[in-house]
Amino acid sequence: MWNNNNEYTFAMTSVRDFMYRVYVFMGVELALSGVTAYCLSITPEVFRFVVGSPRIWVLFVAQIGLVIFLSARIQKMDYSTAVVSFLGYAALSGMSLSVLF
Repeated sequence: MWNNNNEYTFAMTSVRDFMYRVYVFMGVELALSGVTAYCLSITPEVFRFVVGSPRIWVLFVAQIGLVIFLSARIQKMDYSTAVVSFLGYAALSGMSLSVLF
């Protein structure tokens, strides 16, 4: 499979580094979603503004729209555009999940 032990070690190291970066990024996104949900839920005025009206449905539709946009365009996006879109998705998820707190 591999010509020598050095190629195998290099391949395993690069996979390990890649997976580490993926999980760090996922952790940051999860933290952003949680912080957004917590901040929205502890601020009564903002919570009532978002949840106490049809605006919550706008959040749900925007979240689904962003998922469709990301899944359709992710292969053609720049890295920075994909990161900003995913950060927006994490914030929208936090806003819609704030109802649970």
